[in-house]
Amino acid sequence: MKSSTEILMNNKRIILFYTATFFLLVAIVLSFMSCGKVPGNLSKATLVFNYADKRINTELSDEESEQLYNIVKDKSTFSDDMSSCGFSDKTAFIIGGRTFCPACDGCNTIKEWESGKLINISKTDRNTIERIFKNHGGFFPCV
Repeated sequence: MKSSTEILMNNKRIILFYTATFFLLVAIVLSFMSCGKVPGNLSKATLVFNYADKRINTELSDEESEQLYNIVKDKSTFSDDMSSCGFSDKTAFIIGGRTFCPACDGCNTIKEWESGKLINISKTDRNTIERIFKNHGGFFPCV
């Protein structure tokens, strides 16, 4: 028959095992759900707008490029497979080889096309994006 000390030690080992397993699982889940950051590297932006009868592909001014860059630089990204906003790489701006797609329906969200990650932006940032697109013949909503 086992002594009470042996039983207590076995119970402690079991609790320790389950606790360690729990924290390991939490770490794994968080690594898949973790937020990233949009790395910064300023370069000339290109605006793409291919919707309805519009076919626009133009390099933006330094000022417009910097405005768009400042909207996305160092912003946290997240995954959301349930996002109801519509995105298209045919309505986008490209900075440093990365394609950023503002929501076509006017949501305050941008999708980084290559990674599929989303970025929340302010209404002011959204207005800036829409103004730049409008200056070059684009428009929203475009769904």
